[in-house]
Amino acid sequence: MERWPLECTVFFSNLSYDTTAGYLRRLFSKVGEVQYVELYETSRGTSIGAGVVTFSTPEGASRAVTELDGSEVDGRPMLVKPNERYSRKGGGKGSPEARVFWDGVPYATNEGYLRRFFERYGDIVDFDFWRRKDGRSHGMGTCTFNLPEEADTAIENLNGFTIDGRSILVRKDGQRPAKNGAEDEDEGPPQTAGKGKGPGDATRVFWSGVPIGTTEGYLRSQFEKIGTITDFDFWRNTDGSSLGKGTCQFDHFRGAQRALQRLHNYSIDGGVMLLKVDEGGNKGPPPKGKSKGKGKGKPQWRKSEE
Repeated sequence: MERWPLECTVFFSNLSYDTTAGYLRRLFSKVGEVQYVELYETSRGTSIGAGVVTFSTPEGASRAVTELDGSEVDGRPMLVKPNERYSRKGGGKGSPEARVFWDGVPYATNEGYLRRFFERYGDIVDFDFWRRKDGRSHGMGTCTFNLPEEADTAIENLNGFTIDGRSILVRKDGQRPAKNGAEDEDEGPPQTAGKGKGPGDATRVFWSGVPIGTTEGYLRSQFEKIGTITDFDFWRNTDGSSLGKGTCQFDHFRGAQRALQRLHNYSIDGGVMLLKVDEGGNKGPPPKGKSKGKGKGKPQWRKSEE
């Protein structure tokens, strides 16, 4: 492919993934003679909604910026700006300093919707949405920007930002866990495999130190901001009052890890909540009618290991 002067090229972005290169060629041809259209794709061959158009003359590129920037294409406002470098192509490439790692995104959040939040802070050259073998979201991935400064801006604005009811984590890519799921060793309180429900999967945390006036619904809502809950056990005395402790189980060990990072030593209703991975030694009150032993004495609880 012949290299044309940069002033003959424009960069476009914010397009629908369904918009084709052929349609874009016809659109840009209205303002000048188009030499070629490069529509950037992921490693799977799908469009990332961005690319470069090369014109025969600088005048064509200038008209494209003036007349087509902000125009609606397939229901979305297209962004058109002068191209600043010869290649922005992604596929996992780009400067490591301009790459961020994101985590904690709800599994139901789709790739296109999430990507638009990152597009607010710079030109994206690669967006890697991690998926399981069955195609479902892992809730994490990476985003590579054109410039390191854009990555810093994204971190500043998106770390802790709420998307689909959950606050997400955004940090420099060098601080992320490996793609195979290994977590950085120095993150959060010590984490060990559990011994209760889901043995060995470390999906359940034990919480304590919660004021007795804190309601179950309010406390549960704090955990729901972290991940998808499959079981929430709010321990109570026989009179129904709170014991200030209990367990919370997530659908994935990542949820438990995020809870340890964000809610350990968390201030709530004037108290400080403590969290640790549930090791099976923290026993709550047995279900009614299932307590062991003879007689009708009060059920006994094992003192939790603080």
